[in-house]
Amino acid sequence: MYYVFFNIQTGEVARFSDYDDEKEQRLEEIDGDENWIPVERISSHEAYQWMADFLTDVVAPKDSLLAEKLSIALMGKGAFRRFKTVLYGAGESWTQAWYHWKDEHLHAAMRQWFEDNSLTITEE
Repeated sequence: MYYVFFNIQTGEVARFSDYDDEKEQRLEEIDGDENWIPVERISSHEAYQWMADFLTDVVAPKDSLLAEKLSIALMGKGAFRRFKTVLYGAGESWTQAWYHWKDEHLHAAMRQWFEDNSLTITEE
C-alpha cells in the first residue's frame, strides 16, 4: 500500500509504501504534525472510468478496430494491464494521447482535492 501526504505549510509531498524501511518512523513524524494531510488516491472505479471514457471519446471516433480491442481489454479482471498492453501495441501516438488524457484528469482531480480541502493553488 502507498501512503501520500501533503504538507499544507511547505507544499512538500511525502510518499512511501509498506515496503519502506522507515515507514513507521515517517508515519509517526507526520501523525504528530497538523500541517500534514493525507492525499486520497484515485479509486480504481474512477481510473477505470477514465479508460472507458478515453475509449469512447477519443479512440472510437478515430479508430473503430482499436476501440473494439480496447473494449475487449476492459472486460473482467486484469483490465488495467490489458488496456495498457493493447494501447502500447497500437503505437506511440495512441500511448501519448492516453497519457495526455490521463494527465488532464489527474490535474482536474488534484484541483478538486485542493478545493475540497480548502487549499489554494498558486500557479507560476
